[in-house]
Amino acid sequence: MMKTSLRIMMLFSVIVFCSVVNSKLTYASDGWGSFGDNITWNYTESSGLLEIKGTGDMPESDAPWHSYESGIKKVIIGEGITSVSSYLFDAYAWGYQSYYRQLKEVQLPSTIKSIKASAFYECGQLTTINFPNGLEEIGDGAFKNTALTSITIPGTVKEIGSGAFYGYGENTITNLIINEGVQTIGSSCFSGASISNLSLPSSINTIENSAFSNCNNLVSVEIPSNVTKIENYAFAKCSKLRYAVVNAPVDLPFECFGECKALEMVKLGEGVKSIDGSFRNCTSLKAVYVPQTVSTIKDSSFWFWNGPSSLTLYGYTGSAAWDYAGNHNGVNFLDISTADGK
Repeated sequence: MMKTSLRIMMLFSVIVFCSVVNSKLTYASDGWGSFGDNITWNYTESSGLLEIKGTGDMPESDAPWHSYESGIKKVIIGEGITSVSSYLFDAYAWGYQSYYRQLKEVQLPSTIKSIKASAFYECGQLTTINFPNGLEEIGDGAFKNTALTSITIPGTVKEIGSGAFYGYGENTITNLIINEGVQTIGSSCFSGASISNLSLPSSINTIENSAFSNCNNLVSVEIPSNVTKIENYAFAKCSKLRYAVVNAPVDLPFECFGECKALEMVKLGEGVKSIDGSFRNCTSLKAVYVPQTVSTIKDSSFWFWNGPSSLTLYGYTGSAAWDYAGNHNGVNFLDISTADGK
């Protein structure tokens, strides 16, 4: 009888031990693994931390930590890794936000070169990320609809992709620094951002369609002289924008400042070539300084729903500004080459 009891107890102990070991092995297998040939990952459930280590570019494939996505709160990408692949942390699935709902912080290594398209798309709780010097690419929609508030773009990034920091509704970005070296700002890149100040580096040469549209806290903007291309709606519908300076030798396109209803004064620098409906429905516009280099002003350039209200074009007799004022009711002209303005 005693021998039987001992056997039962030993068997029970073996079963319990095997169950514990199996449980630990299963957890370890589920919590870590490889991602391509040279990269490994480890997820700690208690802290919500995902660590990714290795060398080289991350594969363009689905994340192997898929079953843990809803619990990840922080991601640390180790030194040696050079890219974050497309859609890797994309939180949008089947028409609603379902993954990475708790992801708030990402730490990038100094070796990172590329953040591919939609890499952190719809990570709606993401508030903190660093962009190291040496980063070269921020892809289209990479941080679209995140909760980032402060962004510093290093000068090693030559082009910021289309919609990279776009936000539906209220965009949370309040502090934006674009360092010298950045050349192209993609379409809708910062559309809707809550920035009140914008300083563009002299290295910028292209501002694409709607790049800063609907930035409703922006009060003033100065476009540097090295810009060679501004596209439609670049600064459209910035509801608090009051003052704009364009120093660039460009053709101002259709509604690049359209419906900026608080805009009162615009100064166009030498080199601006033409104005094509650029200030449509800017209902508070009072003064526009137009250089002699402007050869064409399209009829709709200063069109308002209810007609212009006390708009004065400051320019030179015989210029495009002089001709426009002479052919449009409600638009005044003042010659700035004479002291008395006659």
